[in-house]
Amino acid sequence: MIRLVPVLDIANGSVVRAIGGRRDEYGPIDGGFGVTERLSSLVGHRTLYVADLDAIRFGRPCSHLDSLLSSWPGEIWLDDGLIRPTLPASIRRVFGTESLREQWPIEPGHKSIVSIDLQNALPMYSDTLDPHDLIASQFEMGFRSFILLDLASVGERRGPSTLELCRWTRRQFPNIELISGGGIRDRDDVARFEDAGVDAVLVATALHDGTLP
Repeated sequence: MIRLVPVLDIANGSVVRAIGGRRDEYGPIDGGFGVTERLSSLVGHRTLYVADLDAIRFGRPCSHLDSLLSSWPGEIWLDDGLIRPTLPASIRRVFGTESLREQWPIEPGHKSIVSIDLQNALPMYSDTLDPHDLIASQFEMGFRSFILLDLASVGERRGPSTLELCRWTRRQFPNIELISGGGIRDRDDVARFEDAGVDAVLVATALHDGTLP
């Protein structure tokens, strides 16, 4: 059964609502880091996806994040664009292709996730690279867990935009862990992802607005 994984987007030290990848428009969410418990209770498990946007964009990690990483009683999928020498065993590193363009010296571990970061169906850092080729190249690097995410759909409540790419990826690489999200409005959209072969979906806006679960 497909899993719902709540997302915490962090900017300027606050949990923010993501809108279409337009990061300058992201505004704080009432409750701040206190929303983690509520989101966890909504989906029935304690896995969180955390994106530290200031660390990704500017190399400045959120000072409040270390406390969450060390105290959260579950698993955290961490996307912060940083090379961290040590992390708790409960942390799964997410390596976003937005950051991988810097050619990090990484060797994917069995828990590592690569995020194929798109904007309007194209890789964020290139308007010529085909996303299918990008997925294939990251598979060759050794990744076996993939996030396919088009930031243009995030928070826009207009339905999934990565379904065809998810179907292609599942056909080409049937044994990977496949994760997606963006644009989710309700349970019907979650079912569309499941039909496309997705194992888990990242969700934030629909949880905050009460249209899920």
